[in-house]
Formats: sequence, structure tokens, C-alpha cells
Amino acid sequence: TKRKLMKLKLILNDTPITRGNSKLGRDIAVLSITPASICMAKFLGLCQMKKNDCYAERFEKRFRKNVIPVLLNQMAYWDSRSAFGISDDIVRYNKTRKVKIKALRVGVSGDLRHQPDLEKAELVAQHLAEHGIVTYVYTAMRNLDYSEVEHLVVNTSGWSLPGANRFQVAY
Repeated sequence: TKRKLMKLKLILNDTPITRGNSKLGRDIAVLSITPASICMAKFLGLCQMKKNDCYAERFEKRFRKNVIPVLLNQMAYWDSRSAFGISDDIVRYNKTRKVKIKALRVGVSGDLRHQPDLEKAELVAQHLAEHGIVTYVYTAMRNLDYSEVEHLVVNTSGWSLPGANRFQVAY
């Protein structure tokens, strides 16, 4: 049987940020820092998911021809653009569309890699908050310092952070 091809909607032709997915609405932009196959939380043993339970890895394997190039482009975009540049792209997009982006989810696949990713996500969140756009992340990276985070909504995975939502896998 033929596999159904996954079509990802880019917000701008030259910007690899996508809109929504099967669980998220079209008013949520998605920007992953890495594919799940090179997830830092997994490599560091911080992820609570057991082998083969990661939905993002399964998704990447199922739609690898379409998804992996987009995720690698997102990673390159994240690494090459400033926090202001990323937020400005989203704000510019909203000026041209009827369905506005109301939230940015950082890292549907993969996770934050290190402290500079967290600091950049916080800056993106700060800039987008000025335009009424919420920025959030789910992370298993409990080894980072979250004490300076004010604008980024942090949802923890497998650990607790005061004021954050906690996602816990039940086996």
C-alpha cells in the first residue's frame, strides 16, 4: 500500500516555520530546533520515553522523505537567524494572513540542545509577546538553568520546574 504523504505548510516560502499539525491548530506555528533522531535529551538520558515510544521519532521515520528535510531546514534556520529575526518573520507573516499565528511551539521534534537554545527561545518569546503571540516549549532538559525565563512557557517532561506544567508518561 502507498503511504500517505505528509504535507507541511510553511508560513513563508523562504521560512521553514510550519503551521499546525494533526494535533495543533493552524494558528500555532511550529519550529523544531533538531529532529528527534538527534535529540539531546535522548542522548543525555534525560528523556522519559522508552525506546520506540517517541512519537516524533516514529513520525520522522514514517514521513522521512518529507519531514527530515524540513526539520533540518528548521535547525539551520534556528542556528542562522537571530531571535529578533525569527520573531520578525512570524510578525510579518501575521500582517499578510487572515488566520493569524497565536502561538509558537518551539521543538515539536527533538528538544533544546543547550543553554543558548533556551536563552534564544526566551528572546523569541519576549519579542513575540509584544505582539500577543505566546511561545512555549516541552522539554526534558532538566540540566539547564531556567531562572531567567520570564516570557517562554516551559512545559517540563519527566521533571518539575516551579510554575511549569509537567508532562509525565504513564507506563
